[in-house]
Amino acid sequence: SGADTFADNLESPPESILAGMIPEGLLKVLMNHGPKTFAEVFVGRHDTPEVIWSPEMRHHLVSLILEHLGDFPKTLREEMNSNYDYSPIPPIKYS
Repeated sequence: SGADTFADNLESPPESILAGMIPEGLLKVLMNHGPKTFAEVFVGRHDTPEVIWSPEMRHHLVSLILEHLGDFPKTLREEMNSNYDYSPIPPIKYS
């Protein structure tokens, strides 16, 4: 599995909508190792030179996405044909 060899491809990922939402190392896992490995890292805790990610960071990400979406999830539950007025999410910072 490529999960333990994140450093084998250090190329920067291509432009992605996720670039402002998740750390570059986590995006590289998705681009270089695929969705299965990404999912394993995303739901776990990793503290390596290539990827720093934790449940607290995931919670922070989800909280800010929900804040950005505002009432739209509720509106969508009430009316499945609702249109989302796209507005780019500001870059998410992790401390």
